[in-house]
Amino acid sequence: MATFRRFATAALLAGALSLTCTSWASAESGQRDGEVGGLTAAQCQKYLADAGYVVGNDVINACAKAAGGDLGDFNACSLSLQFIGVAHEDATIACRLALP
Repeated sequence: MATFRRFATAALLAGALSLTCTSWASAESGQRDGEVGGLTAAQCQKYLADAGYVVGNDVINACAKAAGGDLGDFNACSLSLQFIGVAHEDATIACRLALP
């Protein structure tokens, strides 16, 4: 009986976690169907502007790179921002915001 209770508890927790993560990801992505890098790239740009950086074409292009959503896109965004003088920590945060 104790094994059944553990199994049932684990199954309930897994289901609740799955629903929570799915809801959070859907709510936080900020993207509309078919939109690529729209609001998320804008969040990246806004973060950098609020941190005191000038948001020009280089920043806009770097933030757009992360919109692809994979690790390579994130790294391309972060390295591009660091190359133009953005601090590592700020580049990391900004590129995370740009992920879909």
